Amino acid sequence: MPMPVWPSGTGFGGPEMVLIADTIHYSCHIHANDPGKPWLLMLHGFMGSKRSFSHLTESLQSFCNPVTLDLAGHGKTLAAADPSLYSAGRQTRQVLSVIDRLAPDPLYLYGYSMGGRLAFHLLAANSALFHGALIESAHCGMLSEEDRSIRRETDILRAAAIRENYPAFVESWVKMPMFGGSASSAAFSQRELMLNQRPECMAASLLGFGAGTMPPVCGRLAELRLPIRLLAGEQDKPYAERMDSIRRLNPRFILEVIKGASHRIHHDDAEAVVHAIRRLITETEESRVPQKS
Repeated sequence: MPMPVWPSGTGFGGPEMVLIADTIHYSCHIHANDPGKPWLLMLHGFMGSKRSFSHLTESLQSFCNPVTLDLAGHGKTLAAADPSLYSAGRQTRQVLSVIDRLAPDPLYLYGYSMGGRLAFHLLAANSALFHGALIESAHCGMLSEEDRSIRRETDILRAAAIRENYPAFVESWVKMPMFGGSASSAAFSQRELMLNQRPECMAASLLGFGAGTMPPVCGRLAELRLPIRLLAGEQDKPYAERMDSIRRLNPRFILEVIKGASHRIHHDDAEAVVHAIRRLITETEESRVPQKS
């Protein structure tokens, strides 16, 4: 029997709704519903929410139907602070359940950072659901068990810091070099968004779906037969290198390095991200149209 779905209000461009999967109440916003346009599911990063993409959705509606989703424990999505709920396997099944009930077709996928890691898992689990994907500043998992062990220890310490003093953790997080140390209004708005999260859920997310806990899916990406665009920021050199290694996994993967951008490209250069999504969708849809003889 399908899980319950009910409206939770309206927002700019379309309705919001709640869909329950694996006890988690997922908050979803359908920004447009044009039957003549493809769909785009957008997955945010750690301590973000569907509001992270509020400055993109209006432009995206000119060529697709954007759907934003608060991931487990983030934003308006209600979830217990149980790390096992946030594991890669369970989150993948949860989001696939949401997609199954929304039934968007054709569907494209966009994921940023943590949302990009989850996007890689969705693609590995059921690539047939998607016609293409754009992944921003993410990796497909750590292959070395030693590296994963070190990262797990780091995330345990970070989770403890979150529980002890969440505002101080947010301040230290936004000052990490990969974000470019920006003092812009966009950076300020992201800080405010992070501060509005539930600390116990952010700690559970780190412990359940941190980079050291998440199983790598790099090998499975080599088998994909759909177009994947990768975006990395020029100033975020570690991730630019990681994404270049992902590019080499599959000849269908294309990497674009955005000049002047750091880790959060969709804020550093929103126009470049919208342009990349538009190019992915329009080129793929044009290739699907039967050619006249």
